[in-house]
This record gives sequence, C-alpha cells and structure tokens, in this order.
Amino acid sequence: HNGRQVGQLWMLSETTIRKECKKFNLSTDGNKIELITRLGRVIRDRERKMLTMGPEHEKMVTHDVTPIHKVDDEDLPKNLETMEREELACVAASYGIDFDHGKDVKSDLVKKLERGRNTGRGLLMITDDRDGDEEGGEDSDDDPDFNAGDSD
Repeated sequence: HNGRQVGQLWMLSETTIRKECKKFNLSTDGNKIELITRLGRVIRDRERKMLTMGPEHEKMVTHDVTPIHKVDDEDLPKNLETMEREELACVAASYGIDFDHGKDVKSDLVKKLERGRNTGRGLLMITDDRDGDEEGGEDSDDDPDFNAGDSD
C-alpha cells in the first residue's frame, strides 16, 4: 500500500490526530481515543469506497486499512500486557475493535485485541479432496493415508 496504516494511529500524538481530524472535516472534540475512533472509522469507510469504485479510484487510496488479523506481527505492539489501559484503548480504536471505553478494564482490552488478532487463524479448513474412488458420500474411518498410531 502507498499509505499510512490506520492501525498505527495510536502512535501519533493527540495534536497530530487533531490535525488529521481537521483535514477530514471531523470534530476535534474529545480525548485521544475518541479522536482515533472517529478518524479511523472515516478513513476505513473512505478507503473501502475507493477500492470498490475501480482501478481509476485505487490511485486515490491514501491509507492502509489492513485489519488487525492481517497485519504483520511487527506492526503490533509486542507488550500488550505492560501497556497502560489508555494506550491499549488507542490501539483498539486504531484497528476499529469494539470496546466499551467506560467499562472495559485493561485485561478486557488485551483479550479483545488478541481475539481480533486471532480471528480467522487456526481454523480447520474442511475440503473434499477425494478422487471419487469411494462409492457414496459416506465418511469412513479406514483411510489408508491416515495412520493414527494404532493398528487394528
């Protein structure tokens, strides 16, 4: 992508985020978390629209809106457990992760970030790769290619 990562908004100073909000004609009221939430939402919506409008609009994409479960590990903070609650909330807001700013405590935010990160990972993909040499669609336990370690 040719743009800045929306997921990295949490790293910017509050002053810089306010300036970015101004560029998008957004309200500059509120704390850093509210600003990031507002800005991130608008940028993600705008970039999605650009990408769906076809090749001539793709050149107008200015931000990388990769979701948290698809970004490289080095793009995420390694030390979630040692970060302050406020910083965690900013990271969650940057990636558009839903959380309750009033209620969620630090451990809730860490769990939500990790859950968001692991979405779609480690899922078992079930396919039907048979060559049609088995009659019927019955599932059988005697697959010659599979050896579970016990011999019948």
